[in-house]
Amino acid sequence: MRLRREARALSRRDAAGLSRPERETLAAFARALLPRTQALPAAEQIGGVAVVEAAEQLLAQAPSRTRALVRLTLRVLERMPFPRRFSRLPEERAAALLAAMASSRFALRRDMLFALKTLAYVVYTRDARVQAS
Repeated sequence: MRLRREARALSRRDAAGLSRPERETLAAFARALLPRTQALPAAEQIGGVAVVEAAEQLLAQAPSRTRALVRLTLRVLERMPFPRRFSRLPEERAAALLAAMASSRFALRRDMLFALKTLAYVVYTRDARVQAS
């Protein structure tokens, strides 16, 4: 199966960090999930919380299998709004896709969303500006 081969290849890769497309997908995910509010800064915007950098630091300490699953999840998410790419969607459409994933009847989509939301929320809430708010 193609996904298994890709997962094996990802687990063998260097744990140094995410690839550029994976970083772009995670940044788009964080922007759609964590927009600016009156009390909290936005994620991955100028003056906002740098979720991708902190997530990479956190993932560097995680087991290789966890890193591979996060990377695979980011790659699948990037291709979900076929023929467009998730990282190129306007924030409103990206947020709508995330809402659709949350209410999907397919458990795998909900699990993918849960994994990425957990990673983004953990990193976001560790930021001093968020904790101070």
